[in-house]
Amino acid sequence: MLPWRQASQAGADTSQVAISPLDLVVDVSPVRLGLMYLAPGARTTLHHHPPQEAYLLISGRSSWRYGGSSEFRSLDAPAAIYNHPNDLHAAVADCDEPLVSMFVLWD
Repeated sequence: MLPWRQASQAGADTSQVAISPLDLVVDVSPVRLGLMYLAPGARTTLHHHPPQEAYLLISGRSSWRYGGSSEFRSLDAPAAIYNHPNDLHAAVADCDEPLVSMFVLWD
């Protein structure tokens, strides 16, 4: 059983975006590790944070703004992406299946 909660990056679409912070289940210090779920058509808000971050896309077709880019790029799972500290980034699940990805944040 994994703990799931609404993601703060969901904006107004809180029922469509969820995260499971895996570091609550297993100690992986000093990193933060988790899963992100976006229902078909859902999106995260454009946001940034100090830790650098990597995503491993597990399922779904999605569009991502990442890595310092100002444009969204379409990606199919499996794929990996990286955000430098404070890069603006966001994701959109733009197919008929959910987007599932794993994320890792570290200083």
